[in-house]
Amino acid sequence: MQIVVENLSKSRASARVELTPSEMLPYLAAAATRLSSRTSFPGFRPGKVPYDVVVKRVGEASVWEEALKDAVRHSYVKAVKEHNLITVGQPEIRVEKIAPGNPIVYTAIASLLPAVTMPALESVKTEKHVEQVNEDEVTGTIEQLRKLIAEEKSADRPAMLGDKVEIDVDVSIDKIAIEGGRSRKHPVVLGDGAFIPGFEDHVVGMSKGQTKEFALSFPKQYHAKNLAGKLATFKVTVHSIAERTLPSLDDAFAKRVARVDTVEKLREQIKKNLIGEHEEKAEREYEAKLIEEVVKRSTFGEIPDLLIDNETERMLAEIRHDVEERGMKFTDYLASMKKDEATLKKDLLQGAVNRVKSTLVIREIAKKENISVSEKEIDDEVRLAVESVNDEKRAEMMKGEEFRAYVESVLVNRKAIDHLKSKQQHV
Repeated sequence: MQIVVENLSKSRASARVELTPSEMLPYLAAAATRLSSRTSFPGFRPGKVPYDVVVKRVGEASVWEEALKDAVRHSYVKAVKEHNLITVGQPEIRVEKIAPGNPIVYTAIASLLPAVTMPALESVKTEKHVEQVNEDEVTGTIEQLRKLIAEEKSADRPAMLGDKVEIDVDVSIDKIAIEGGRSRKHPVVLGDGAFIPGFEDHVVGMSKGQTKEFALSFPKQYHAKNLAGKLATFKVTVHSIAERTLPSLDDAFAKRVARVDTVEKLREQIKKNLIGEHEEKAEREYEAKLIEEVVKRSTFGEIPDLLIDNETERMLAEIRHDVEERGMKFTDYLASMKKDEATLKKDLLQGAVNRVKSTLVIREIAKKENISVSEKEIDDEVRLAVESVNDEKRAEMMKGEEFRAYVESVLVNRKAIDHLKSKQQHV
């Protein structure tokens, strides 16, 4: 087998591979067997037809065409290994010559991982900030718990602060309905501030069955830029009003929500939990800042478009999932942003580049430090993942090689980040 490798732009390489007729023999034999299994040959069992008989029936060119897939797949892997190419994704295969009895020639164009030059990890410094837990945060958490288990009773009176109401809402600007501005029987707890400032004040005092129109301006810093600062008309109809009674803040409440004896112990437990949450958040932010700092001080070879495109698609899928989790249609979300999918992808481009660079840095740390994970570590992580799901089909999928490879990658990355952190001292 002859292999000629040439480096191309954008961290790509081409490998021109030539296979002699003798090197093609095992692939031709396997191809003939497959073809004989798919075609009826009277007097022969499927898959047991002599090569010459198959060629006479289907034609030698058809056998060579069938053999090409396996020949390319196996020879490409060998070419990559022999030349120590670290490829990304599937190659583009261009067949240059295929004729029975002659050498097969093809060119594979593959994207490569770019070279990364990092600073000494010991020289990278950043700060870790842990937000302190105050008593107001503890009190606020307790109030949220009380609201979660509040008793609700239908009220035959105008709505008051603290009530839960179900309302229809229609929002328009200049008499034109806005995208995503229509909701039916939407539950609202008056006073929670779920809508823009001033909205709930207009609903307070309304009665069941009443419809009311009023005008409000969206905040200037509203997340949907096309609505920010604009005056809108809101049409609201109240379907139901429920008076909510919060449980007393006493020892019985403490036992009910946290299985502790007293309110004081409940406060202590909540504070401990909040401290843990703040620590975890600070640690995640610290890790992200560390990696960001390494990226800033690293140099990268040309990053293949494939890596950036894949990361952009991944970020787009994350946004789509988040939007749909909130009960919105992705098309409505795009319309509210006055963008199409192509424009949104363009906006995500720089973020995708940054994420790719972060991934490359973590990979380079793992490579330089010879970081690996054992089969037992992978087994243990897979077992925990399987035990955490109730879907048998999904659990079975998690036992496959693809999921194991994913778990191995996650564990290696985790160790690489831990190694980076071990080289630092918190400022």
